[in-house]
Amino acid sequence: MTHHWLGTRAARYAAGVFLLLLNTAYLAAFATPSLFYYSNVVLHIALGVLLAVLLAREFVRARRDIPMWLQLAAAVLAAGTAVGGAIAVVGAAGPLRWLLPVHITLMLAGLVPWLMWGAWVAGRRVASPQRVALGRPEPRLLPGGADPRARAQGVAGHPPVRGGGA
Repeated sequence: MTHHWLGTRAARYAAGVFLLLLNTAYLAAFATPSLFYYSNVVLHIALGVLLAVLLAREFVRARRDIPMWLQLAAAVLAAGTAVGGAIAVVGAAGPLRWLLPVHITLMLAGLVPWLMWGAWVAGRRVASPQRVALGRPEPRLLPGGADPRARAQGVAGHPPVRGGGA
């Protein structure tokens, strides 16, 4: 079963990014002076370097096929990665504390467009009847639970919707 989900290179990269995001969430939530926390800091650095190298290599291979807006997002990620490397070398305490929010901001600004694009691509790969209805009203969530088409016709206790319906 695991081989099925992690069988493709893209799936392994996605799993690595997800693991790094979980690790990041832990680091942000529990900044405690414990061995477990510092082990997670080392894991964060190692995963970050590994993913940066592997994904940069993939980026260079496919750069002609990547839209310009994602190339710009990748440049922001590269800057965030460089700041992360600086943090790994000089630390982010005392007068260098400003490096940490810069790293976080750059990584978020660069990652969000890639995550949105990845969700869009994954959604398009799912067979049409299985897709989640994003941006479309779910009939069960509407007042009275009526289908929007039924509401447009005045069914289920709702007056007809004027102006073309749903």
